[in-house]
Amino acid sequence: MFDLGGEEPLVDRSLAEFERLVNEINESSSGDDPEFVRHMRALGPRVANAVRVLAEDIGESGFDMDVDWRPPRQPSRHVAINPTSAGFIQSLVERQRLEAEPFIVDGELHTASDRSSPWEVDTVEHGMIRVKHDQISADDTRGLAVGMRVRL
Repeated sequence: MFDLGGEEPLVDRSLAEFERLVNEINESSSGDDPEFVRHMRALGPRVANAVRVLAEDIGESGFDMDVDWRPPRQPSRHVAINPTSAGFIQSLVERQRLEAEPFIVDGELHTASDRSSPWEVDTVEHGMIRVKHDQISADDTRGLAVGMRVRL
């Protein structure tokens, strides 16, 4: 019907990728599975968000999700996730901040404090921006002072 030039359809690639992610969690023996985290970071924050939302929905519904599909000219595939695994995935994505979009702040530092309050950076493009300490590493802030031009 449609000639995709031998390229696997996006839905098949997406389901196969989701199957790999779920299998990584199911086979994990640690609390913060490094393979899952590496894999999810490679897929990017938008995929992490979609996976988190799906996991949240599964967890809230209390139902198991069980999917079988058969890509054209390939063997059938299967992925299953229960509310407990879904809750773990949701928690891991949130805890590791896998949904965070990279954002560069370039401007003049107006406040620099200890770890108790956000820093304020005056940018040309966005005006005054508050930057929370957990959004930047200590290495990036070492040696900075009020009035300095910064890029975080």
